[in-house]
Amino acid sequence: MLELKSEKLSISVDPQEGLRLKSFKIGGQERLATRSALPFVVGPHFGKRNPKLLGHEDPYPNGLAAYAPWEAELRGEELVATLKSDESTAEKQGFGFYLSLKMKILDQSIDIQLDTTSEEEGLAGVLFPFASGKGTLLTDSKKLVYREAELVPLPSVFQERSSEELEADLSQPFATPLYPRLDPLKGHLQTDAIQLEAHFPSQESSLYVQNEGGVLWMGGMTAQNPDRPTLTASSLRINVSGI
Repeated sequence: MLELKSEKLSISVDPQEGLRLKSFKIGGQERLATRSALPFVVGPHFGKRNPKLLGHEDPYPNGLAAYAPWEAELRGEELVATLKSDESTAEKQGFGFYLSLKMKILDQSIDIQLDTTSEEEGLAGVLFPFASGKGTLLTDSKKLVYREAELVPLPSVFQERSSEELEADLSQPFATPLYPRLDPLKGHLQTDAIQLEAHFPSQESSLYVQNEGGVLWMGGMTAQNPDRPTLTASSLRINVSGI
């Protein structure tokens, strides 16, 4: 277990379990959902791969990054972790890949840089599994997203709050990528307790949210359409703070 701490924040991960988040406290209060085995870093794919193409059910939904042991160490106030495919993991994933993550704890926030390369089109993502409750989710996102190869409206739970923001009722389930509206390379998500900002070097990226079973996943991915990634090299930066 590796832990980063500041006066107001603390975060701990287990590199041997797919770099799983074990705790994220703001002002001493735990913010993560209590369920175990929730993904934090995903890639080089997201969700379950097509069993017709695999010939069997996908044993690694969300990619090997969520399961394989990472090489990780603390360097002062920064955690540095890497995952490089070997013969076994490349065979399980279907192609070779490399992921690098740097997590730095600041006085008021956690800053994460994630980079990935792969032999075939893939993605990488960071998803914080926060405890979900009452209230709303705010985002500066567009009203359309890709499903398969078509642009379709967001789930109906997302409603116009202002000319610049949408809101979603956290008592309702939903799961969707989101595309920043004002700046395609920068987006934000906000609840009553958490603020998340994402920075992308490419428009082939997205915010991602999923609210289900008491867990609110908030984060970003290096693909506009997680079902159909298009890049072999990509990166993103995520900053998370309390409100």
